[in-house]
Amino acid sequence: MKYLVFILMFSTQVWAGPCEVDMEKLCADAPEVRGAKQRCFHKAKSEGKLSTECSARVEIAKTKGREKAAKIKEACTAEIEKFCKNIEPGKMRIVRCLKENSKDASFSETCKASMKRKK
Repeated sequence: MKYLVFILMFSTQVWAGPCEVDMEKLCADAPEVRGAKQRCFHKAKSEGKLSTECSARVEIAKTKGREKAAKIKEACTAEIEKFCKNIEPGKMRIVRCLKENSKDASFSETCKASMKRKK
């Protein structure tokens, strides 16, 4: 579930505001390849280099991400078991599996609703 939390956390507005400033300052030299800026950001976080404002925003996002992941896991238990039981967790594979199978007639509206992003 920790991987689902990570994906949900960074699909929110974490990057805006103070974290965007931190990323520009701390990760300006990160290569323009997929995930490089995020890896740099996480390294800076683990080294305690983020501003207080950004650190607070990250903690709030992590809490929201955990809550969202728990809701998806609870709402989609049957779908995960049916469609995704052989999928290795991590790198958003289970969420991708759920999305790929969400058109199946047996896919519950409860699970679909839990996966929708709040605007």
